[in-house]
Amino acid sequence: MTGLARSAPLARSGELRRTGPIRSAPAARTPQEVHARRTVGERSNGQCEIAGCPVPPTDWSHRVPRSAGGRWEVVNGLALCRPHHAWCHHRPEWSQAAGLTLPGWADPATEPVWLHPESSWLPSASWWVLDPEGLYVAWDGDRPGPAHYPTPAGAR
Repeated sequence: MTGLARSAPLARSGELRRTGPIRSAPAARTPQEVHARRTVGERSNGQCEIAGCPVPPTDWSHRVPRSAGGRWEVVNGLALCRPHHAWCHHRPEWSQAAGLTLPGWADPATEPVWLHPESSWLPSASWWVLDPEGLYVAWDGDRPGPAHYPTPAGAR
């Protein structure tokens, strides 16, 4: 016999028993998370924050991922519908080019994001900086719009 090969199944000497509690509910939300979710939800006005998407948001999207040190902060969050949240994860280079996601070293309070807020006076999407108070602030930098951006009706 070599390696892990077996000629017979493992024998069980008794019934299986649980060794610890079963988690039936997710961990409680922190006050920072509750505040950030509420403020971003109000900022989005009940719509996905992708330019032109009429679908209500279902997901919170961290611009700097939690795995890279991203925090539950208003400037680090977007309210997205499920297809657009998936688009950001499946196309990381494109979503970073649009500011929808950011690398761990970036500061979401100063990095612009390509959006078209419903309350905007502009006729189309442009670069915005997200304010800690839940406002969109027009970005005055010089950067062309992203070459790739999700479609308004959902990610394709």
